[in-house]
Amino acid sequence: MVRNRKRITDRPIAAFTEDDMIAAVVLVCARRSLRDAAKEKNVNYGTYYRKRTLRHVQMRPKYDCHRVFSDEEEGHLVMYLLECAKMCYGLDTIETCCLAY
Repeated sequence: MVRNRKRITDRPIAAFTEDDMIAAVVLVCARRSLRDAAKEKNVNYGTYYRKRTLRHVQMRPKYDCHRVFSDEEEGHLVMYLLECAKMCYGLDTIETCCLAY
């Protein structure tokens, strides 16, 4: 197992915004092909194809679908772990998971 995997690209997880997706929908309604509209507006064709068949779906990427902690709780947990590390009581991965859950 690789401990420090190097990313090949600096590409973000989702390179499109809600405005890009809506603009692609407008282009398809104006008789452009799905692939051309997706390529012009920098939207993945597969993502666009999947979302165009669904009705009443949000057109932006959803990053927090499996989020466990709120921003405030995550900040408190990070501060606690950093404070423990400064006192030479750093927790390993398994102990951190037990602490979190």
